[in-house]
Amino acid sequence: MIDRFGRWAMQAGSTVETVPDPAGARAAIARLAQRLSASRVTATREAAGFAPPGALVGGSAVQVADADLGISVAILAVAETGSVLLGSQAADDRLVGMLAQTHAVLVPAGVLCASLDDAAVALRAMAVRGPGQRLYLTLTTGPSRTADIERVLTIGVQGPRAVHLVVVGGGLG
Repeated sequence: MIDRFGRWAMQAGSTVETVPDPAGARAAIARLAQRLSASRVTATREAAGFAPPGALVGGSAVQVADADLGISVAILAVAETGSVLLGSQAADDRLVGMLAQTHAVLVPAGVLCASLDDAAVALRAMAVRGPGQRLYLTLTTGPSRTADIERVLTIGVQGPRAVHLVVVGGGLG
């Protein structure tokens, strides 16, 4: 399922890297930050332990806007589309995946599901009122893209210009 997820994610314009464990994920994020010469890095609360020292955790839209790198953790990933589901209880965590120039998403292998039908079951459970409810959910597939009436495709107008997925084989925990 990891291979299928990676193929579809790359077809959608993401780059994909597989690492064996959380230490590998930290190293992958560090390499990405170095490759981007990222001076402004932001992370969600859940991804804070994978961010380089000095990264902003949370933050307002003004603080997060145009950060060189934003780091999130997927709560679900769909193999048939290469999509990742981001979810949080905090609105500022949602900004990380929407406003950074490059979005790195850690994908624990255990959150992969085969199809959108399978994902729908999990989404329903997350929408039920109660302690497990996620207030902010975003299903994304690749970098932001839009086209004008003449079909000219532009990348990164309403979201990240690049998406880098780090699939963590041993999970994050």
